[in-house]
Amino acid sequence: GVTFVSWTQLITQWFDHRRGMALAIVLCGSGVAAALLPPGISWAVERWGWWAGFLVMGLPGLVLTLPLAWFYLKEGPGPWRALAASATKTAPDEALAQQPSDFSRHVRSRKFWIMNVSLTLVVSAVVGMVTNTVPLLRDMGLSATQAGTVFSSFGAALIAGRLVVGWLIDRFWAPGVAAFARALPSVGCAILAGADVQTPAALLSAAVALVGVGAGAEFDIAAYLIARYFGLRDYGRLFGIQLGLVTAGSVIGPVAFAAMYKFTGNYASLLSYCIGSCIVGPLLLLSLGRQPARSVPGV
Repeated sequence: GVTFVSWTQLITQWFDHRRGMALAIVLCGSGVAAALLPPGISWAVERWGWWAGFLVMGLPGLVLTLPLAWFYLKEGPGPWRALAASATKTAPDEALAQQPSDFSRHVRSRKFWIMNVSLTLVVSAVVGMVTNTVPLLRDMGLSATQAGTVFSSFGAALIAGRLVVGWLIDRFWAPGVAAFARALPSVGCAILAGADVQTPAALLSAAVALVGVGAGAEFDIAAYLIARYFGLRDYGRLFGIQLGLVTAGSVIGPVAFAAMYKFTGNYASLLSYCIGSCIVGPLLLLSLGRQPARSVPGV
């Protein structure tokens, strides 16, 4: 629950002009772990038993992440600290504490809630697709092996989409890039809605990949937009609220989708929701307007 907030806050403190790519690279770690851990866990369980799977999941964090974080992760200098210190003639940390918080104003702002609603709509749709794509493909008539092969394009597209979008938001209007990337799952869902067992596997894989690109353009863009539009003074609280709302949506979504399938007996309503959410959500971002200028030259 704290992973995205803590890691992205450090990245936003240390990077300004290349913040999008920095966030993308760091958040790709979850995609790499998702690709490497399952085979490793399966191998350990088959060789030593169920308890070995928990060791494979826990040991990397204990022997790699914890020491690296302890020795190398430090709070960034952050231009807001330097500006506060210059204005108050005090040490940066003390000056930062003296700065008035705009949290109440930010949390009531229209732009903050546009970001929240947009991300929640897209995440609820993407999470629904992640949990239902293989059953959908099986329902279409594909074998378990064929469905798994088609779905394998999701992970690679997620990582590639995250890196490409990170590069783009450093150079172009971030809400526009975000809207385009987050709208791609609607195209993928539309393809799946019209597909059947005769549809070429390459086209099905492309549809799933479009959903993956949208999934890769979620949290790094969310972190970028919060930092760019509201600054870093209240970043942790604002991004924490946003992630809380998004998590609630991602929990409710699969339950609602299961109810839809039980009621209708097919995936048409699920796909219709995903198409609509991945059109409306991205369009909302286009109303954010010009993003504030970067604070100071830097990395």
